[in-house]
Amino acid sequence: MTDSIGVSGTQPANNQGDAASPETAAHRAARQWVNHLARTLKTCRLYEQSTNTTVERFFEDLTTSLAQFHDEFGPLTLRFTSDDVRHEDASLYLARSREDNLALPFYRDGIRSLTFNAGITKDQVEAVIAAILRVTSPVPTDDDLVTLLWESHLDHVDLDYVPAEGDVGVGQEVDDDEPMPWPDPQPESTAEVITVEEDNSTDAPRARSDDWVMRELTTEVEAGFAELESLSAAETRRFHAEYQAEHLVPATTAAIAVVQAYLAAGGDALDTKDLGRFLPRVLRDSLGSGNWIECAEAVSLLARFGGELWSQQTFVQELLQPISIASLSATVDGQDTEGVLDFIQFARALGDTEIDLLLGLLAQSESRRNRRMLSEVVVQRCRENPERLAPWLADPRWFVVRNVVHMLGAIGGPPVTGLLESVARHAEPRVRYAVVASLSRVPPAMARPLLLTMLEGADTRTFCSALQVLAGARDSELARRMFDMMQQPEFERRPVPERRAIYQTIATSADDDIVPDLEADLHRGGWFSSTRDDHRVAVARCLARIGTVHSMQALERGAQSRRAGVRRVCEEALLGWAPHE
Repeated sequence: MTDSIGVSGTQPANNQGDAASPETAAHRAARQWVNHLARTLKTCRLYEQSTNTTVERFFEDLTTSLAQFHDEFGPLTLRFTSDDVRHEDASLYLARSREDNLALPFYRDGIRSLTFNAGITKDQVEAVIAAILRVTSPVPTDDDLVTLLWESHLDHVDLDYVPAEGDVGVGQEVDDDEPMPWPDPQPESTAEVITVEEDNSTDAPRARSDDWVMRELTTEVEAGFAELESLSAAETRRFHAEYQAEHLVPATTAAIAVVQAYLAAGGDALDTKDLGRFLPRVLRDSLGSGNWIECAEAVSLLARFGGELWSQQTFVQELLQPISIASLSATVDGQDTEGVLDFIQFARALGDTEIDLLLGLLAQSESRRNRRMLSEVVVQRCRENPERLAPWLADPRWFVVRNVVHMLGAIGGPPVTGLLESVARHAEPRVRYAVVASLSRVPPAMARPLLLTMLEGADTRTFCSALQVLAGARDSELARRMFDMMQQPEFERRPVPERRAIYQTIATSADDDIVPDLEADLHRGGWFSSTRDDHRVAVARCLARIGTVHSMQALERGAQSRRAGVRRVCEEALLGWAPHE
């Protein structure tokens, strides 16, 4: 028998033993959210939930990711077994140990599934987490998870659970007009009168409160001892495992937990001055071991209690030193995705210096995955203020400048044009090529002058790329400029890709104004000259690609020419192209 909060439903079937279905995008998104939920619970157990900024950020990220799941896949339904959290047929969080069993509190209290519907707010997510923390607290409590969720009045959370024995029949309808049945009174004739005689004799021996008679219970006691003895080996191993797990907790984590417990217990403000001497060591040890969550919490505590003994500016200056950046990069490269995300949260706790720290790490990182993640964060943080990246455009390392140029291209928009202009003449060709690629995301009217400037003295790759960006629309001025370049004596000495790019630009950007000049160039040359055959073919194709009535008439006149070379290229162009309507 099942009951529910919100929309009533039936108990979900346990598909743990079914054949595994192919994993979908919804399964991956659900697993990511459940892992985030588990990390939030661990963080809340470590820190004080009401005043901690790290915990607050976890709540915000958890609510935001849940809303994204609703937008893409609809309601999120989690099923619980004794050791696993599941979504549809996919396992999301299989228990690796007794302490890391996220599903157990739900399954123990009879909850079989929990559904988060669209529209759920941050307060409701916090209420769910608070209920889980209460039933899993080391302090004994009589509350169960179902009751706590009921009392929270969560209108966007549906709950399917197995009711306790006392709840069976509670849902049955009762007629309000029918009086409640009362038990029949016991007849006086059959009532048994029990009397107790008080023994006032002072000579009678008094029984001790701890005396009892074993009698027939001896068998049960022996069976109990036998059961304990059979379980002793497993319980001993469990005790040793818990003992070792407790001592595996990093000292920095334990230190932060002790400080939080001290403050939560109402530590005197006069005593907190000693924290300014103690916390810097915790911060540096956390940096050395890569415990970024503890680093962020230590920075937050030092901002409150560091006093004159702590200077965040001095700490950041030391952190941005090359040797410190190299050490941080090596540590982050050795961590998984969650570790990188924790480092980003730590960098965010440093305030305005976050961008410098992330870019410094980006320049040293050897992991492509980490570079991609760090770049995405920098682009997101600088989208409203791309000028924040300007100092890094002067970095002596060309690959750092190229990465910043790519970030500016990802930001796009008019504000990045001036920043890209400052490196348009960079000595490294790969930087100039990145500038051209980034200018393709800038409004054409603002990118055009800079691209035209970059054509002068450009290498072949940059030259062709700039023309490709410029030739995206009709531009008679650009076409005239390319035609003049085509008439220069050194045009024939240009590399083949550059000549091809000039022809292509004329074909895509020219209009009828340049048709007479192209027709004249088509007929230029001697009767028996064969050096211009390739050029004539290209000019004829330009006229065909322009595709107007005037350009096609020019080709038809060329097809009537008495010069065989001109006639042949015009006929071929007419066969391959048709005029635009």
